[in-house]
This record gives sequence, structure tokens and C-alpha cells, in this order.
Amino acid sequence: MIFSTIGLLKLTPGAANNDVANVLGYYAPGDGGGGDFYWDDNSTADSDNGIVFQVSGIATGRWKRLFSGPVNVKWFGAQGNNSFDNYAAFAAVSGYLSNSPYGGTMYIPEGRYLLERGVEFNQLVGDESALRRISVNGSGMGSTEIIFTGTGNAFRFYSQYQSAVVQNYSISNFKLRKEGTLQSEVGIKIEYSAFMEMQNVKIVFFEKALLADNFLGASFYSCIFNQNNYGVVFQGQQLAPNDINLFGCTLAGNTTLALYAIGGVTLNIFGGDVEGNGWFPTDARQGGIVIDTGTNLIGGGISANIHGVYFEGNGGAADIMYYGGNGAGLSVLNVYGTTFNRISRDTNRFVVNNIAVQLGTQQNSPSRINVKDCAFRSFNSYVPDAGRRYINVNTNGAVFRFSDEGSSYESSIEVPDIKGIVYKDNNKVAAGVVFRGVDASIVNNMGNISTVIRNGIGDYTIKFIEAFSGPWYAPFFSGTEPAIIYVFSSFVDSLRIKAEDGQGNPKDIAAIFVTISGV
Repeated sequence: MIFSTIGLLKLTPGAANNDVANVLGYYAPGDGGGGDFYWDDNSTADSDNGIVFQVSGIATGRWKRLFSGPVNVKWFGAQGNNSFDNYAAFAAVSGYLSNSPYGGTMYIPEGRYLLERGVEFNQLVGDESALRRISVNGSGMGSTEIIFTGTGNAFRFYSQYQSAVVQNYSISNFKLRKEGTLQSEVGIKIEYSAFMEMQNVKIVFFEKALLADNFLGASFYSCIFNQNNYGVVFQGQQLAPNDINLFGCTLAGNTTLALYAIGGVTLNIFGGDVEGNGWFPTDARQGGIVIDTGTNLIGGGISANIHGVYFEGNGGAADIMYYGGNGAGLSVLNVYGTTFNRISRDTNRFVVNNIAVQLGTQQNSPSRINVKDCAFRSFNSYVPDAGRRYINVNTNGAVFRFSDEGSSYESSIEVPDIKGIVYKDNNKVAAGVVFRGVDASIVNNMGNISTVIRNGIGDYTIKFIEAFSGPWYAPFFSGTEPAIIYVFSSFVDSLRIKAEDGQGNPKDIAAIFVTISGV
């Protein structure tokens, strides 16, 4: 039998068990909602208007769709014409997959799909042993577009059992756009999830493009989070964001922040660009990327690794804002092979610092900041300012180590002035001070120098901000006038030096230069 529409199929029962029917379309031939069906003479299953159809006036017997693989939303009556609310069709597919033994994939073919309400994907129903993995795939970022006009979450992936972690599913190949008045809408919200993948997805015009709560083991490939208030937010109380990987993603034009991650263990960002974010601040942390290691002590180290990313034209506090030293254990920020550009044009499109590190008070939360082989530049009529250092590290007591080996700074005015242990040139410690001999007042200092104390004529103690791992560093001296300068004693937290004339008499020198290096 051949029917032109689903409506006609629902008027005609099969002549015998296993009769086969071909339907040309859901509403009209060729609209993508048709398919092949067989007649199940004994079925009393509920009709879902996509896979199972009941014939009008027939209590026993159902038409059942013949298919394998993804479930097409057009089989449930969706229309990609931007004038039809597709909530019922999308929700029906989600419900069907939630009740399938192993879940499955919802497929959204090319078209523009209006959604007036959000769709929820319950990945676990019945009991905790019945795991349904539901994936959502479109035909392409440029060909499948979902326009959300409702409130709340456009898509929500979750488990009804909070103790269960949903694993191994994917979201790919579509554009999701918010239309209408923006309140607190979220493009995609993910809860209690692990080992998922998102690829070629673009999300625009939401309060938060992606909100992942209690989330770990995820990879994002070539995704675009553009022109939202917040681009991406990773958080969690039971599951800290762990093993999160972004490859070649774009976070651009988000008005408050591009990315915010709190309490995470490992965040990796490889390639892609972060630009034009942080221009209409509604949050004190506005700018590019904010990483907060949190306050809960975590076994093992915490690391944020940013490799080969392009930062340009962000506003607010920083391109990368890193919070550590608050009780979460050892943390490491690695920024390698990354470009930072400040631009001055229509408005002053530059951050206060390209990288800003704010450390707390906890001694059990040491931090290591490695900025290697990066380039820091400015364009157009940008004017350098010593108040806008390329990198700034501030601590309230937490210890840290800093290295910027191989990095290039365009302006000497904005070169980092880090007060603490700084590693240069294959991890050699670098510190230095220039002080007046008569009163030990500091003229200039860099790195791990705290104060200089004058013990007497030609006798000085140089105090360090942080104790070195050992007293094996190598100091070098010079003065503005002839004198013999030598080490009297060296400790992990201080260095005592003396200055004498040629006859061995103590001597105050107008200015003394001290540099320290060592393994």
C-alpha cells in the first residue's frame, strides 16, 4: 500500500499481520516525515505519532515504522520552516528515546526550527540500571538552525537520579539561537554528565550559551559561543569540572565573560580564539576567561592549560583571570604559544592585564604560573601604560613560582613586574635589586626581593619574598664606585653581603646592583 501522508495512513488498517505500507510524507509527499511501516495485528501500544500510529476506530492493531539508526524529528511532525512550533515533535522524540532500551540519536535535518518551549532529555528513567544515552545531531552548523523563543533552557540534558552520571553521548552539527526578550535563558544545560562530546555547534544570543553543572570528561570541537552574556560556564558541587577539553573553539562577543570555570581539576583549551568579550560588564570578573580553582582541597594537582589560542580585543579585567591559593591544593596555569593583542579603535578594546593571577592566603595551595613562547602586542593608536602590565600576579600569602621563558613583549613599559620567585632561561631563578648604600633604600627591584636592611657601614641583608628551595643561588654584584662586594652569608630566605674598600674597611657605596640566578 502507498499513502501520500501520515493522516491517510491513520485512516486505514492493514489487511493482514505484517502488511507493509509506504508513506510519502507527514503532511505532504516529500516533506521528510514519511517512511515504511508494517502492520502489527496484535499491538495495543500507545501511539506516539512518529514510530507507532493507531488507526482511527481500531482498538487492536498498530502501524509501526521500519527503521534503524537515528530518529528524525520530521517523523514526528517537525517542520523546519521557521513558522511552526516544533516543541511537540522534539519532545516526542526525546520521550521515545528516553523509553528505548539504550536511548539513541535525535536527528534534525536541514531547516529552521522554531521552539516556543525548551526540550528536556532525560537520560535515565525507570531505575538506575536503565541508562538511556540520548544524542542530538543536526545536518550542519550552517544548515540546521533552532530558534528558541521561550524561557528557561532551550535544551536540557540530565538524569532524574542525581547520583547517576550520564556518559557517552554527543551533541553536534546545528546552530541554536535565542530570539525575543533575553531574561535568564540558557542555550544548552547539562547536569551530572561525563564523557560527552560536542562538535560543530553554534550558540548565540542567550544569557548563558552553555551551562554545565557537575560535569567531567568532555570534549568540544570547533564550537562557536558568540554574542551571549556568558559564553560557557563550568561548575559543580558534587562533580568539579574535570578533564574538560576545547579544540579550535571560538568564544567571541560575549558581553560579560567568554568562559567561566570554578573548582575544576583539568581544563585544556587548544587553538581557537577568544575575542571581543567583556564589553558590557554585569560581573566583576568581566573579560575573557576566568578560572577559579575553588576552595575545596582536591587530591592531585589542578591545571589549566591554554595552548595556541588567539586573544584580541577583549575588555574588562583580563584575557585570562586565574584565582588560586584558596585551599584547593597545588594548581598550575600553563599558557603556551598564545597571542595577546590589545586594540585601540572605536572604543578602547583592551584589558587591564592580559593575564591576571589572584592568589589567596592558603599555604597548602601553591601555584605555578608558566607563560612560555607567547607574544604580547598592541595595534592602532594604543598607548602603553605601566598600570596595565601584560601579566600581573598578586598574592595574599599563597606561595607561587612564575616563568615567562621565551615570551615576547612589545612594550618595555608593560613588561611584567612580578614580586616573587621568577624563573628565566631554562628555569634559572631571576631576581634583582638596586639600592642606596647609605640607607639601604630600594631604587628598583624585580622578582623575589622584599626589603634591604642596612646592618651597619657596608653591611646589608637582602630579604626574599619567598624562601628559595636552597641557599645554592648565585648572586652577582656591582657598584657605582670601586669596592669589593662579597657574600657574608646566604640562606633560603635572605642574603647578607658586605662592601669594603681596598684596605678591608667597610664602605657605603652610592648604589649597589645585585642580581640572583641559580638552578
